[in-house]
Amino acid sequence: VLAQLRPYIVTSWHGHRNDVDIPDVVKTVWRRKFQPPRGGF
Repeated sequence: VLAQLRPYIVTSWHGHRNDVDIPDVVKTVWRRKFQPPRGGF
């Protein structure tokens, strides 16, 4: 269920990336979203 909700959670969340009140789910998604690409892609 959480995987299905992730796109909605991320798009509906408004705030700063380093905000203390960010839910862990959003942090997890953003960590993947903003991590540097691997393998030179």
